[in-house]
Amino acid sequence: MFGMEILKEFKKAYVLGISNNKKWTVSSIASKTVIYDSDTNKEVTVINFKNAGNVLFSDDDKYLILKNTSGSSWLFETSGFELVKKFLTSKKNQLKEGNICLTSENDVLVDVVSTEKGNQIVLLDINTGNIDYCTHNNETSIILNQYIKATNTHIFTLFNSGQGNKILKVENICNNPIKEEISIETLNQC
Repeated sequence: MFGMEILKEFKKAYVLGISNNKKWTVSSIASKTVIYDSDTNKEVTVINFKNAGNVLFSDDDKYLILKNTSGSSWLFETSGFELVKKFLTSKKNQLKEGNICLTSENDVLVDVVSTEKGNQIVLLDINTGNIDYCTHNNETSIILNQYIKATNTHIFTLFNSGQGNKILKVENICNNPIKEEISIETLNQC
């Protein structure tokens, strides 16, 4: 149908992903994540990473990032799929289940954490491991929708039961002078 063909069938997979260069295919089930060679469909490696909720390759395919449903992200170099860094959060500041993305430079991971003061957009520096909090809002739930590479723009959805839902557009997130105490309304909005 429409020139489509099945490349590989997976008996069971909660999350699937493919590298940008289409060299690797990733399949995650409850207890492990399997990396396959996309050309041969042979298993390259198995990573004991439980409950993956998101799989992301950097634009240059140098890194693989796995995010699980309980608040941690692991960064692997794809040259040998060796673990480089773990981004772990506490119950007080927990990474939320959902989308993640990298900035255009492939060195900062954009994510959302749940804190006692509400949800916050965070930047996780891959090289240093530092976490910068970009926003603070104690009444709104935030979900990262996507990254638009052509305009270096991140799109978020803001949910507020009293005020309705909004789409938030943040351009050049690493260079934007966003500080923790500035309200969301001060950011660029669509």
